[in-house]
Amino acid sequence: MILLIDMTHLDFSENKPENWQSVAHRRLRTKYRFEELSGEPCHILRYTQFLAWSRGQYPISGVSRLVFSGFNTEFDQYPADVLDSIKAWMLSARLPTFTICGSFQLMAHAHGAEIAPIGPAPGDSPKHNDPIVPQGMTAELGFLSVQDHQPSKLFDRERPQFTVFQHHYWEVKDIPDGFRHTASSPVCYIQALEHNTLPLAGVQFHPEDYDDTHPDGKTLLMNVFKKR
Repeated sequence: MILLIDMTHLDFSENKPENWQSVAHRRLRTKYRFEELSGEPCHILRYTQFLAWSRGQYPISGVSRLVFSGFNTEFDQYPADVLDSIKAWMLSARLPTFTICGSFQLMAHAHGAEIAPIGPAPGDSPKHNDPIVPQGMTAELGFLSVQDHQPSKLFDRERPQFTVFQHHYWEVKDIPDGFRHTASSPVCYIQALEHNTLPLAGVQFHPEDYDDTHPDGKTLLMNVFKKR
């Protein structure tokens, strides 16, 4: 069984109800896609339950791997004990663990990397309608090109450039100790990391948000679920 840790903040559904339906739809679609691609059931666990699960107080049997979702809220809005429990897991990764977007940043930070906004947008940058990204900040939004940076079991070496869905304005600033840097983009240099010894990897983008025109995220997830 895949355990999908939903990092959507509790306040998001209350304070931004106009966006909650879209987020809930994406999570359910992600669950079904993970099940289709892996051949395993996928259980969604809210981040508030992770601490209890990691302590064995919230039993879920047969978990084969963990996937941590992206974020919709700044890190400092989350309870410190919850983030500490997730960081502790990422330092040991007792099961294969894959991290996406904000959780990718959290993974890198747990291993000592700096994380921060990409930076201010150029003065001539057009405004956007995204409800999460502040105006005036450099961001990657939509389907964009990412470059395979060095050998990886997750990416297709025969197609070193691929197109995936991006939705972020924070980034990992440096490569944490023990990791290989496996993908980059012109805007955000560190797009993917894989640990050298732990069953731990992650990407800055959203491979789960593929479509028929942009299937590269699907291919990457198939490779993720093949890894043991």
